[in-house]
Amino acid sequence: STEDEIHSGTMSFRVGDRIMQTKNTEHVSNGDLGFIRYVKDTPEGKRIGMDFGVGRELEYGIEDLSHIEMSYATTVHKAMGSEFPIILIPILEAHKIMLYRNLLYTAVTRAKKLLILVGQQQSVAQMVANNRKTLRYTNLAYFLRKCNGILEE
Repeated sequence: STEDEIHSGTMSFRVGDRIMQTKNTEHVSNGDLGFIRYVKDTPEGKRIGMDFGVGRELEYGIEDLSHIEMSYATTVHKAMGSEFPIILIPILEAHKIMLYRNLLYTAVTRAKKLLILVGQQQSVAQMVANNRKTLRYTNLAYFLRKCNGILEE
């Protein structure tokens, strides 16, 4: 129903939507994840209730909605410093400009329980071999060889 949603620009937010804070405030930080608990009408206008975890339930007005975005999926960079139970990473030749080892390392280390790589094996191999952006010393190539049989020994 329209009571359970609020619009800001081209975005529509609904009760139950997963959201990400995109600006630091006194109560939440850029990158914090939460969900929308309620949308209600008040004499001052529509208000949106958000839950960012224990002790961090906030209420925003429509003017504050520019500081949140949907978070059903996110980028590796926005996930920096966070962990998730399941990570799904598409790795395709079409993403050639981003096929760097350090990006893969960051993405892989966000997964707490399950990591799923979807795409082309040759692109994963290219990514592991490409340390031109930032040289890092990790066991990522060994891990991928051992666990997935993707790369040649």
